[in-house]
Amino acid sequence: MVGLSVPDWLAHGGMNWLELVLATPVVLWADYHPYFVRAMQDARHWTANMFTLIGLGTGAAWGFSVAATVDTELFPAGFRGEHGVCKSGSKRDSPAEEPPFDPDLQGI
Repeated sequence: MVGLSVPDWLAHGGMNWLELVLATPVVLWADYHPYFVRAMQDARHWTANMFTLIGLGTGAAWGFSVAATVDTELFPAGFRGEHGVCKSGSKRDSPAEEPPFDPDLQGI
């Protein structure tokens, strides 16, 4: 893994806004017609299929991300980092949070 320095304005909440700005057009453009429109058509007819599942899932995930970026006080303190910004699920504070490797559990 390569460590790149992040400017201070990105480190304290700016990264969440940057990710939201970059993800919003992708979610709205890529999901609008194939998933959101079909999900609404199926909802009107009281049927559910894979389009409904994908439209509901991506819409809920995007909505959660918007809420976490716009108003961090909606979430418990455990979700927020030291600067009060909601932490991404893919970023960990320290390697100590990584569970230890246990070769005995590989057969599960």
